[in-house]
Amino acid sequence: MPSYISLLLLLLLAAASGLCQNCGPKYNNQICAANTCCSQYGWCDTGANYCDPATCLSAFSGPGSSCAYLSRPKQKKSNNNALTTTKPTTTTKTSTTRTTTTATATNTNTTFATSIPVIDVCGHAQGGVSCPGAGPGGYFYRCCSAAGHCGPKNDIQDAAMYCGAGCQAGFGKCGVNGVSKPVTVPSGSTGTAGEGETCGPIVNKRCADGLCCSGSNFCGTGEDFCGAANWCQPSWGSCAGKRTV
Repeated sequence: MPSYISLLLLLLLAAASGLCQNCGPKYNNQICAANTCCSQYGWCDTGANYCDPATCLSAFSGPGSSCAYLSRPKQKKSNNNALTTTKPTTTTKTSTTRTTTTATATNTNTTFATSIPVIDVCGHAQGGVSCPGAGPGGYFYRCCSAAGHCGPKNDIQDAAMYCGAGCQAGFGKCGVNGVSKPVTVPSGSTGTAGEGETCGPIVNKRCADGLCCSGSNFCGTGEDFCGAANWCQPSWGSCAGKRTV
């Protein structure tokens, strides 16, 4: 009997391995199948353990998942991997070094992105990528968490998740004291986003009727978008439930 149970367990493990797909930088940059998210550990599936915007790997999640770059406009990066709204080839005749040009494009620019940043992972383990900051005052996507993710991603996440203990200084901002959360309430000027489009306080768009705005700021349906565990944003779309922080 013990040998029978052991054999059964091995068969179950083999079946699970066959159904699960690896993803991410640890697995040759493989991308998950459609509608599945890549977890921080490099496994593809659905649900909160895989699609949590605080930990999932957006660049390796499948199209249609709440964690993927759905209809995300491509943005250019400067040499230090920070987002910039200027063209990388744009220089002036008075510039003498590449360092000077980069500093002008990324550090002295007080205007932050009003689109969802392409950068999601960050830190030493991710090749030294820094968080760019986005939205009003660069409040969102400004800190690199201990797990190597930029945040906070929305206005319901506690900034301390990213900017508090374990925050990776040198790869974005750190600290929550003295940093005020911007007032981000939908108003008359708020736009409407369709399925697969970006939503939330950074882009100032609310999802169309029947669509949920996920914690990663994309409109869609299903638990990955509408579930409280994935930080569904009730102010910016429909939600299965509200999450308080």
